[in-house]
Amino acid sequence: MKKVNFCIFILICGLSLPGVISARQNSLEGSVGLENDYRSNVFNTKSGHVDEWNTQLSPVLTVVSVGQSDNMSVTYAPTFSYNHRRDENELEYGGVSFAGDKALSGQWKLSVSDSYNYHEAPVFEANTSLSLGQQFLRADDATQAEIVRLLFPEMTSWDGSQTTQILAEIDTRYQAATQSVKNQVDRLLDPASNGQTRKRYWDNSLSLVSDYEFAKNSTLSLGYSIDVHDEKTGIQADSVSHAPNLSISYEISPQWAIQAGYGYGYTSYDTSDDSKSDDIDLRLEFNPQPSTSLYGAYTFAAIDYDGNTDNSTTQSTSVGISHEIDQNTSLNGDLGFSYLARGIAADERDFSLTTSLSRAISRGSISANIGADLGETSSTGSWGKLSNSWSIGSVLQYDWSQDVSTSLDFSYERRNSWTNSSKTTYDDFNAGAGVSIPFLQWFVVSVDYDYHLFDSTGTSVDDYDEHRVSVNLSASKELLRW
Repeated sequence: MKKVNFCIFILICGLSLPGVISARQNSLEGSVGLENDYRSNVFNTKSGHVDEWNTQLSPVLTVVSVGQSDNMSVTYAPTFSYNHRRDENELEYGGVSFAGDKALSGQWKLSVSDSYNYHEAPVFEANTSLSLGQQFLRADDATQAEIVRLLFPEMTSWDGSQTTQILAEIDTRYQAATQSVKNQVDRLLDPASNGQTRKRYWDNSLSLVSDYEFAKNSTLSLGYSIDVHDEKTGIQADSVSHAPNLSISYEISPQWAIQAGYGYGYTSYDTSDDSKSDDIDLRLEFNPQPSTSLYGAYTFAAIDYDGNTDNSTTQSTSVGISHEIDQNTSLNGDLGFSYLARGIAADERDFSLTTSLSRAISRGSISANIGADLGETSSTGSWGKLSNSWSIGSVLQYDWSQDVSTSLDFSYERRNSWTNSSKTTYDDFNAGAGVSIPFLQWFVVSVDYDYHLFDSTGTSVDDYDEHRVSVNLSASKELLRW
């Protein structure tokens, strides 16, 4: 870690040497937020609801320095949270980040970014007597992400939006996993089994990128990133990831453009199998007219483990269109196919269709989207049903005045899942509303409300509903400029 910090220091010094020191513009910006969150059903249960309040204080300080050929910013953003029900605090002492770039010539630019965060919080309230899906819902975000990595390695990122899919397939994935992976999942879902009552870890992400514009609207990029996760309590695996990457975008003509990229990744873990990954991305764009863009894309992603964890290869193709119907209305559509090949477990294939329509209106905007998905598995030697789903959603943003803005949104997904010819249906509905009002020049007060309703015909996960309310008071100001 000391070597990483030293390298960052050298890069900062290098980026801080403009041709004329006096030409720099520097500023110190500060903000602070005080947020209160209410949840009516913390454990996502059908009955016996448990509610709670959380209070979070989020100060932010940012130093920005702009030179003739470089830009830099350093931000310190710790958060301090208090859970009133558990009488426990959650702290993020770190929240330190740096970003900078320097133009070496009119065509060549170097960029660097680094972020460090130290997190300490009470372990989540586990209950190993519940079903696997119900235990997953009780876990915190970091634990959920680690379980997804172990049981769904083809999912390269986890943001919670695929929760219904995870719940539909988690039992099948767990049963098909090796004993080593099962043991890791069991340990993650029972964090207090080793006597730990609080979870402590730090993360650091460093990224270096070189961009060279070799022709008009055409760029060659070379990058390298290092991500480190250090678990202080032994609940999750420590990891170090290295990921060099290369990409090129080339405008063949005003109508045609092509993009290609390759990324290699190597991640070492202290308690699970190390992994190597290869990622290839290809994209061809055609613009027959200024208001219409067509594209075709192909991606290849392979993950190989050095132990018993199942290797996987995912290949995806898609075609899409983006069309501006008029000055205020745009339409987007995408048709995709993906194939997941695994070394031990059954292969899967997926067909998807998404479309969205957005329109700017007086004082705001409105958008709507529709999606459908069909998944199949070869677990029986021939292709059979795995899942199908369809979803709809809409977002409305409206400014009642120059100072008062509001939003409304909803989404609904129905997913059918098959296990051993047994069908389970999941219904997931979300609706929300928010209002934001600035006052006294530097202050903003916002109130958000969200409602979540989940229902299924299965018995592995409870039907539940939940109300969430968030009230936030924030203030921001440029404190100093020189």
